[in-house]
Amino acid sequence: MQAVVPIMPDFLIEINSENATFILNAENTENSKAEERHQIIEDTGVTFSILYAAKALVRVLAGPLTGTTINKIGYSIPFFVGLVIMSGSAITFAFGQTYFTLLLARSVHGLGSSCVSAAGMGLIAEYYKEETERSKAIGISLGALAVGGLIGAPYGGVMYHFFGKELPFLVLGLIGILAIGLQVLILTPKVERRKMEEKEPSSVWKLLIDPYIFVALCGIFFSYYGWVSLQPALQFRMIDVWGAKTIERSVAFLPSTILYIISTNFLGVITTKIRRFPFVPRIWFFAIPFTVVGLSMGLIDTGLYFLLGHLAELRHQKAYGPVYALADSIYCLGGVIGPLPSGYFVEMIGFEYLCYSMAMVTIFSAPLMVFLRGFPEAQSKSGETNTTS
Repeated sequence: MQAVVPIMPDFLIEINSENATFILNAENTENSKAEERHQIIEDTGVTFSILYAAKALVRVLAGPLTGTTINKIGYSIPFFVGLVIMSGSAITFAFGQTYFTLLLARSVHGLGSSCVSAAGMGLIAEYYKEETERSKAIGISLGALAVGGLIGAPYGGVMYHFFGKELPFLVLGLIGILAIGLQVLILTPKVERRKMEEKEPSSVWKLLIDPYIFVALCGIFFSYYGWVSLQPALQFRMIDVWGAKTIERSVAFLPSTILYIISTNFLGVITTKIRRFPFVPRIWFFAIPFTVVGLSMGLIDTGLYFLLGHLAELRHQKAYGPVYALADSIYCLGGVIGPLPSGYFVEMIGFEYLCYSMAMVTIFSAPLMVFLRGFPEAQSKSGETNTTS
């Protein structure tokens, strides 16, 4: 539910300060109360970081439980429950007027997201057996997630600007209810028991201690960690320095999402190196680094999510649900460890040094991927081991 990203900074400032109009106006940076304005924005940034990370924290905790549940009862019921929870969360966001209510709605949404994400990716891996088809399907599904992010932030910003907080979330709740109806018609929720002759898929713990799956999960974690650390801080940076309106802040993320969609669907096309631009004099210059981020994350996700499904098939009796539940948890762990302290880091070391530190963490994590160049399959009954490159 990316709609909250441009909406919540303004709303939190409005409920936490009597002078919201003054704070959101960039021209007041030269005012005698500029320092007071800056401090209020930073303080609100801390509370927004907690709100932003709450969903990811719940997904981290729910991931292993979701994976185990999918192993026992199949994909359809967790998918259905997830849609119900997410729809209820969106409606709660519409009418919530206190920080506690919004925090609760955001947290509950994390549980629903965990169910839908793990069950959905598992279904794709289960249905598409051939490697090329599975890789393409996973790329399309990741692109679909990016489309949600692409539409979510601009949608939230525009709707909030013209219609207030309630309508954008009510529409999302209605879409969720329609999705529930479609699932009931197409994928009826029911307990799906495995046939007696089928081997029991590996447990979440066994997947986690597989060194190749662990390295792939580390790649997912570090690819998101730096980016999600900056997302809540960027919102308030744009308010503080440029007085960016909700609409401007929402469309600033479009380049990263567009390139993410392109790179997840056309992986082999992108082969050149792109330089980075660490200093941004105007809000629209964010398009340059955001483009690089979207391209890079798309390349990483397409490769690693396909690899996880391949590893689950070769080494863990097709434990697709649990392995993608783990991937969801690890991705969200980055969404907790990153955004949660980012507001405090901006206060302590400043926005620029936060960017530098996230870049260094990402660079130093890259060599881990060398270990994924070749991996052995599970041992056969004869004790032989094959290696896949």
